[in-house]
Amino acid sequence: MSDPHHDSEPTAFDQEIDYGKIRSFGFGLLLVTLVSMAVTWWVVVSARNEARSQDAPLSPLAQAAETWEPPGPQLQEFPPTLDMAALRAWEQGRLNHFAEVDGAEGMIRIPIDQAIDILAVRGFPERGDVEAVAHEVFGGVRTQDVSPIPTQGAQ
Repeated sequence: MSDPHHDSEPTAFDQEIDYGKIRSFGFGLLLVTLVSMAVTWWVVVSARNEARSQDAPLSPLAQAAETWEPPGPQLQEFPPTLDMAALRAWEQGRLNHFAEVDGAEGMIRIPIDQAIDILAVRGFPERGDVEAVAHEVFGGVRTQDVSPIPTQGAQ
């Protein structure tokens, strides 16, 4: 009842797998892959060079534009406290100090607090003739300098 094929020694290994052939196949596959990648790279570079050689030469303006780079963005420094402080100082100077607007016409700018006090005493002028209102409020302004105030019905 003993089978001659199955009575082999337990220390014997299966010798059907040839590791040398597997290594040779892997090396050959790697070699074919590397050669095909090199050939593909050569074809791409050759095609690019051929396309560049068939292009028309660049005009002098285009050549000059290639070397020019636009300036970088004019970004505000962070934090913008210095810029904001300068802006606020300029605004406060315009709002709170006397200044000559037009010397030929005799127009001046007065501080906003005084302007509010004057309007509180005199009141707002009645709506009417633009030149009469401008003369009363601003001391005389030419009509062409005043843009009309649109009414709610006007488009």
